[in-house]
Amino acid sequence: MNRKWYVMCTIQGKEQEAAALLERKVSRKLWQDFRILKKQQLFRTHGDYLLSRKDMFPGYIFICTETHKIDLFTSIEIKNKE
Repeated sequence: MNRKWYVMCTIQGKEQEAAALLERKVSRKLWQDFRILKKQQLFRTHGDYLLSRKDMFPGYIFICTETHKIDLFTSIEIKNKE
């Protein structure tokens, strides 16, 4: 297995929508997994602790595939034109 991770640039704040589009439009034969990396921050406000989750890399999705990068993104472009 020669799995590699690639980064796909998306519109900032629309990462979940782009991931849903990836799942609907691109064959699972071309990719195995994707991640939208999040970080947790602990804040203290007026003696209370608040836990906040934010995107670690806003505007990016990480995609794992065994397919060559050119094949994966060519497939995305072709399916988007249909």
